[in-house]
Amino acid sequence: MKICICRLRISVIWIIAMILSTPEPFTLQIESPTFDRPNFTTTWGTQCRVSWSPQVEKPYVIFQSLVFYILPLIMISCLCYSTISTLNDGHLALGRRQIGTRKKAVRMLSVVVFVFALSYLPVHAHNIIMIFWSSNNGSVSRRKTIEDIVTSTNVRPFAKESVKFKGIWHS
Repeated sequence: MKICICRLRISVIWIIAMILSTPEPFTLQIESPTFDRPNFTTTWGTQCRVSWSPQVEKPYVIFQSLVFYILPLIMISCLCYSTISTLNDGHLALGRRQIGTRKKAVRMLSVVVFVFALSYLPVHAHNIIMIFWSSNNGSVSRRKTIEDIVTSTNVRPFAKESVKFKGIWHS
């Protein structure tokens, strides 16, 4: 019975996630922004932009950040804290070995929470910065700078160790 309930909950979570992500494939369009300088004009490759108005995009991005980042981070952090405090109270009728094993599991869970927070922060910060700051100032060079800063903070530590990227970054 427990496995059935677990499968049902996981299925419901996946269905909700798919429903919440549904607008994006229908509203994204490929765009080639241009960067104009006094004696030089170039295209910054291609990027996906939403085709809806900023009045719709702002609440959607805030909703996404709340539902997909902030709320899960708060929930996971609270559960982790609750588990740590329960183990540290000493009221459990467990042997030292079992408590030690559970403390190791909690440390691993804490690392997972930290990695989740660190990995998704640049993505959501980028989205929020792009809708609030760059919508007032539509400068492509400023947008490109923001995107470079956010993507380098997110990808560089992991890509730096990759064999494929060793020739790109020489730092």
